[in-house]
Amino acid sequence: MMSAEMCVHLFTLQHGDGAGRFAETHGVYSDEPTEIGEPVHHREADGTRIEALDIFVRKVGLEMLERVYAGPIVLEQVITYPHDRDRNHAVAPDIMVYQRKLSHVLGCAYTGLYQHAWQETNKVRNATNFAIVILLGAFGTVVGAQPVPQCPPREGVALQILGSGGPVADDSRASSGFVVWIDGQSRVLIDAGGGTFLRFGEAGADFAQLDFVGLSHFHTDHSADFPALLKSGYFSPRKRPLVVAGPGKGGPFPGLVAYLDSLLQAGSGAYGYLSGYLDGSGGLVRLDPVEVARESAAPIRVFGEDDGEVRIDALPVPHGIVPALGFRARARDVTIVFSSDQNGSDPAFVGFAQDATALVMHMPIPEGATGGALQLHAQPGLIGEIAAKASAEKLILSHFMARSLQDLDSNLDAVREVYGGEIIVGSDLACIILTD
Repeated sequence: MMSAEMCVHLFTLQHGDGAGRFAETHGVYSDEPTEIGEPVHHREADGTRIEALDIFVRKVGLEMLERVYAGPIVLEQVITYPHDRDRNHAVAPDIMVYQRKLSHVLGCAYTGLYQHAWQETNKVRNATNFAIVILLGAFGTVVGAQPVPQCPPREGVALQILGSGGPVADDSRASSGFVVWIDGQSRVLIDAGGGTFLRFGEAGADFAQLDFVGLSHFHTDHSADFPALLKSGYFSPRKRPLVVAGPGKGGPFPGLVAYLDSLLQAGSGAYGYLSGYLDGSGGLVRLDPVEVARESAAPIRVFGEDDGEVRIDALPVPHGIVPALGFRARARDVTIVFSSDQNGSDPAFVGFAQDATALVMHMPIPEGATGGALQLHAQPGLIGEIAAKASAEKLILSHFMARSLQDLDSNLDAVREVYGGEIIVGSDLACIILTD
């Protein structure tokens, strides 16, 4: 067993006259760590008492925690989430903007390795109105919890992970998706896999603010929620066109233009009633597609100018028979490189990712994987090798599957054997601030 301090986030449904004002005023309420069973509370000016007892942890969840952790257990943070029982629905309209603050479940960061007790957590989450997510530090020394970063920061550049999971609905993670925030605005979206539509809203991102959408490839766990995002855009005040980049045709997969036509073409598209996105008619904004041929050997500029605030390049990456793109986004003095799904066999990607402020790499397979998985994805050791050769400042791991989470510590060890920089293990709605 490990002997580092555990950070426990308890989401609890509350109701009462002051609950909404409490969440609105404070967003996230943190008390000093308390012993199991002790309450934390806040009293509103009108006398309403907001109280959250960790009865669930003490009476139901403690046995689960003890099975995976031998060290001291503290309740680090209690989060109030208003609920109107009389009307039997969450007070959603005026609280959604604060959900992004309430949803950084894995944001209580440690320096070191992580083990996510995701299997046990998922069982509990499905059975109760509470969700507990545990982070276990892998070093023997106790490392204190850091403040939870909040997206969007008012100033500077940040990366927010919308979905950190893969194509299987077994780990309570949305599929692949990322937002780049600049001065509090959601300017860039990379991928829109299943579940990211919900996370986009929870993060407080805004369709009207987007400058660019990059779809790395047309596997559903990277693109399935794109039409849902377009539908929500119908209700946006946006007027300017939206640049969308994606791969060209290859094998059984369409190129970006054919993909958009299959969705939006009037009379034949699956969502032909949104055909205005193809030409800007019907009150919809026009999509400006940029298709990058699979045969492109050099990076292609897909958005922005050399002297612009945001510049994005794309590079084809090897993902079996699937045409796929990696993206390099430059926002002011910050460079974020998105690997997409790839097997890591093309040395050109190292140059593409060179000196990245943050390199996002997908880790859906474990070290020692065999067979067809190696045609599609890079093993953890190779991920670390790419990050090291590229001299990336931070390595953000995402796009997990059960097979890579099952022995996460060993897989992270394989990364660390060759990469000595900062490693961040991604989670849904995690926020990484990239400027001081």
